[in-house]
Amino acid sequence: MRQGASLVCGVGLILFSLLASGQQAVNQNSVILADFSRRVTEYVKLRKAADAGIPASKQSNSPQEIAQREHSVAEKIQSARAQAKQGDIFSPQIADLFRQLIRQSLKAEQGKQIHQSLRHSEPVRGTAQVNRPYPRAVPLQSMPPTLLKNLPELPQSLDYRIINHDLILRDVEANLVIDIIPDAMPSQHVNAAQ
Repeated sequence: MRQGASLVCGVGLILFSLLASGQQAVNQNSVILADFSRRVTEYVKLRKAADAGIPASKQSNSPQEIAQREHSVAEKIQSARAQAKQGDIFSPQIADLFRQLIRQSLKAEQGKQIHQSLRHSEPVRGTAQVNRPYPRAVPLQSMPPTLLKNLPELPQSLDYRIINHDLILRDVEANLVIDIIPDAMPSQHVNAAQ
């Protein structure tokens, strides 16, 4: 009877440790996503501070006025983030988790839809740099909605973009590249789209 009890107890410990290790992975991802959220929140605070010193734009359709405000906001953010570098928002752990989320999305049921959406979009080739304007010659390819819903939601002032294989975090109004995840998109999906 004692052998049976120890076997049950041993199996119970194995199951518990398996569940605990799975739980640790889930909890670790939660910690990583919370870190991403904290970093985005810090950027948004910095952005609001930079934006506060610039007069609010009037309801204008003038491309010159819109471009001037964009340029002014961008300059203040660039100055406030003078030491910005790749990985400030997308730390290595965050970047790895994003790559994993993207791969899972592409393998899941909606992967075919994502692939088709990328294939039908205008190919986006170019080079982006952190704390520099999003390249004017590079189109703003919209992100496939089915991929977006599997990535952490962003404040309205930020968006995700894809250039080549890289995932770009962009400040919408300032048109600045906030951070980059190199090789976020698997080659076969981007190459098929181009």
